[in-house]
Amino acid sequence: MRKGAVKELDIAVRGIIACDGTERILAECRDELRQRFSGYYLRKAAYELERYKRSQLKTATGTEMPVDEGGILAALWHLSQELGCGMRIDIKKIPVLQETIEFCNLLDLNPYRLKSGNCFLTVIRDREMTHEPGLTVIGYTAPDNDKLILNGDEVQYLTRPAPDEILKIGNK
Repeated sequence: MRKGAVKELDIAVRGIIACDGTERILAECRDELRQRFSGYYLRKAAYELERYKRSQLKTATGTEMPVDEGGILAALWHLSQELGCGMRIDIKKIPVLQETIEFCNLLDLNPYRLKSGNCFLTVIRDREMTHEPGLTVIGYTAPDNDKLILNGDEVQYLTRPAPDEILKIGNK
C-alpha cells in the first residue's frame, strides 16, 4: 500500500475482529463471565473461536495489514496514515462474533479496540475481489483526510489509536 490512494477504493477485512482479545477475556475473566453466561454458552464461544482460528491460519500478504494491538480502529488509523487519505467505515459491517460483543458489554470494553489474531485489513483495487470468501467490505477510501465511522445516522471521527482494551482487564 502506498500514499496517495485514489478515491473510493474499497476497504475490507479478512477474518473476524477481536478474536485474540476474546480468548484472553475467556481465560482471565471466567468468574465474571460465569455470573452472567451459562457454562454451555462459554464453551460454545471458546469452541467457535478455536474453530475459526484453525480455519484462518494465514499470514498477511504484501497488500494486507494485520489487525493487531489496539484492534480494528488502530489498524484503520494506520491504514489511513499509510495511504494518505480519509475513509468512510460502516461499523455495522465489521465482522465480530456476538459473544465478543456480549463479553465486552459486560466488562465495559470496546471490542473494536481489541487485538485480533488472524485478521487483516486490505484495500481492494479490483472490484471482482470483493466476492472473495472471507473478505468483508466495511467501507472505502476518501480523497479528504476525514476518517469517519458511520453507525446508521450517527457519524464519529476516528481518533488516534488508544491502548488495547485488553489492558483494562488487570485494572478492574
